[in-house]
Amino acid sequence: MTDDKQASTQGRRSERVDLDRKVTIRISEQVLVGNGQNISDQGVFFVAGGSLPVAVEIDGRDGILNGELVRTENMGAGQLGIAVRFDSAQPDLVDDPR
Repeated sequence: MTDDKQASTQGRRSERVDLDRKVTIRISEQVLVGNGQNISDQGVFFVAGGSLPVAVEIDGRDGILNGELVRTENMGAGQLGIAVRFDSAQPDLVDDPR
């Protein structure tokens, strides 16, 4: 394992495994209000208390997993990386992710 890869996984609480399935999230209607940190003619950055609850569906798995949106990342080329923390651990997803 490279030093960069090892450093990036050391702070994680749970093991990550590859997943090649369609994932759908539904974001509940919620209003977040916070304090502005900075603004430009192209956007605003602010910090708000609270969370963004989501419902997650994973192809090939019955049911909906509830969680909260914890991070988004602009991946370029019109794509968005989305991180969700489930409300409770789902060990079956790691045991058999495919």
